[in-house]
Amino acid sequence: SLASIRDLADRLHNSFDPIDVLINNAGTASSRRVLTVDGLERTFAVNHLGPFLLTQLLLDILMAAPAARVVNTVSETHSGRLDFGNLQGERRYSFFSAYARSRAANILFTYELARRLEYTGVTANCFTPGPTASDFGRGEGGVIGFMGGLMRLIGRPADDSARTAVYLATSPEMEGVTGQYFIRGRPALSKRITYDREVAACLWAISEQLTNPGREVNQHIQEVVR
Repeated sequence: SLASIRDLADRLHNSFDPIDVLINNAGTASSRRVLTVDGLERTFAVNHLGPFLLTQLLLDILMAAPAARVVNTVSETHSGRLDFGNLQGERRYSFFSAYARSRAANILFTYELARRLEYTGVTANCFTPGPTASDFGRGEGGVIGFMGGLMRLIGRPADDSARTAVYLATSPEMEGVTGQYFIRGRPALSKRITYDREVAACLWAISEQLTNPGREVNQHIQEVVR
């Protein structure tokens, strides 16, 4: 829930100041359209809105670090289109479209975040871990359960898949690098829509409306970049 994310942000503020690295690694999929307690479609809420809100709420202590890094986990299966009239599967729902849409949103968010934080010392990048043997899809039936089970059989160990995240978070080679998409540790091109600044700005505005991070977040960014 959004309340749990705010609670996490409060606890992190009380325990860490500054934060040098934030890795957003949330991921879920659902075979049917399920709403959260906040009335949001679950896949979009967990995969995109959660990381969006948490990052916003932690910006002050990220900016307090000399050179903080935000790393977002995304997917090669991200969508090549984004229908704002069906952003949460309001008109029609399919698990693959919902997942792909949320991952496109992750990339758009990463690029827009990098632009907005350009002069703050905070960088933002994203990566796809590739097929990974994890708990993804466990407990789900149908295609999602099958795919999750298949990935546990043929996917790479989680430690291997996490190497790119560790590289982006810690490597001196990544100092100052921002607004990039990585596949298996190398810069790559995401789908064309993710480079559309108007789409990114619209998604950002909608995400703010849905999560209400607070006016003070944007004010803090503006004060830092002046």
